[in-house]
Amino acid sequence: MPPELKNTYPEIESCLKEIAESFPAVEIDRERVREQVAVLVNPGDLRKLMEKLYNWKEYPLNYLRCITAIDRLTHIEVVYVLINIPGGRGLTVIARCPREDGKLPSVFDLWHTADFQEREVFDFFGVKFEGHPDLRRLLMSEEIKGHPLLKDYPKGGDPDDLVTMKAYLPDGWLEKMQAEKERLKQWLKDEVEKIKSQGTVKPEEKKEKKE
Repeated sequence: MPPELKNTYPEIESCLKEIAESFPAVEIDRERVREQVAVLVNPGDLRKLMEKLYNWKEYPLNYLRCITAIDRLTHIEVVYVLINIPGGRGLTVIARCPREDGKLPSVFDLWHTADFQEREVFDFFGVKFEGHPDLRRLLMSEEIKGHPLLKDYPKGGDPDDLVTMKAYLPDGWLEKMQAEKERLKQWLKDEVEKIKSQGTVKPEEKKEKKE
């Protein structure tokens, strides 16, 4: 391969050539990912591409290391990191889908490691993986509205955002949070007053009590 090309590995170069020939719309990016070549694919080509990589005779990418996602504000990028075991080389596949009602085909039947990882991306970004056998939230409560890793999701740590958060929380949660906050404030105030009323115990008094 020409020396100016980055991330060139003999094990995967033949596969990249076949990908370019079979999927003209695919974009191959050697700069985006450290130590791997990124393959950017449209949702409509994702399933066929993944099947090809999984069943590739010369160097099958038989392990799905992870699935994650990035909110680009205009769209969601779902990122799949694939490697060959025992070889260790692989590819990063990136599929773009809409932020609103984004859908991608599940790859659970190819790599069972996709099970919880697709659920996590669905939970935090709202991407629906069609064909997943049990697509539901992984970490957040089913009652929570919205998807918290989208960049326009309100920040719950800011008290000024509590009113905005009310639209995303289950009914009654905000009121319970505020009531608990007031209860803890009052408890702390009572404890401070109790300590003040007891006064400060001098070290010699503590010693006498022990004796």
